[in-house]
Amino acid sequence: NKNNKLSIEIYFNDVLNARSVKTNKILINKKPLPQDTRFYFSKNAKILKFYINNTHKNFDICILGLKSFDNKKLKVLELNNLSSNTFYKINKETKEWQKY
Repeated sequence: NKNNKLSIEIYFNDVLNARSVKTNKILINKKPLPQDTRFYFSKNAKILKFYINNTHKNFDICILGLKSFDNKKLKVLELNNLSSNTFYKINKETKEWQKY
């Protein structure tokens, strides 16, 4: 939480195509990220990290149109009512996001 920013890290099963990651494909509370947002990738390109302004409130995130390294379109990711300092994971049985 440096300079009133909130770090967002998203772990993917597939290797990401970094060129498919654009600010207009990641929405926070239905608004695209600022154009000057910088994206960071893990060495294996399965983790995407970026920073948003910390509003100290819960927020929604929607990620659409990203592609895997072999250019397969990834499923739309939509998470609602997220809070800082929390970890969310998909439950393999119910296919629903759960807070851990």
